[in-house]
Amino acid sequence: MIGHVSQAEEDALHQRGGADLVDDGSDAASRTPMTITIQFFNGCPHRHLAAQRLRQAIADVRRDDVEITHQLIDSPDEAERVGFHGSPTLLINRQDMFGGRETPVNFGCRVYETAEGLQGAPSVEQLRDLLESAQ
Repeated sequence: MIGHVSQAEEDALHQRGGADLVDDGSDAASRTPMTITIQFFNGCPHRHLAAQRLRQAIADVRRDDVEITHQLIDSPDEAERVGFHGSPTLLINRQDMFGGRETPVNFGCRVYETAEGLQGAPSVEQLRDLLESAQ
């Protein structure tokens, strides 16, 4: 379960491509389970921010049916093969909800347009909206 996890534990999880189920105790019988994959490359300065904001948004909307996985993209060739759009990329049920087919492959840092301007991760509000719309 992702909750109060130390930075070292989160780093270890990212490195092994692990998965966690977020459980806040609410009833999710009427919801479709969701998998969110955080794609990243080593050294990405924003992957922890993206994970933190995602956990906050999940808690805010009281989703207990969200599985978070982490996928390390370790080369430009792999980025091309999987259609990686930059680090961090958040895939919701395998779809990049912040980009489309027209978004170029990018083995580099990604920026997101938020209400506060360009940032290295989607805002909590943007993530909350996506989670709520998927209910």
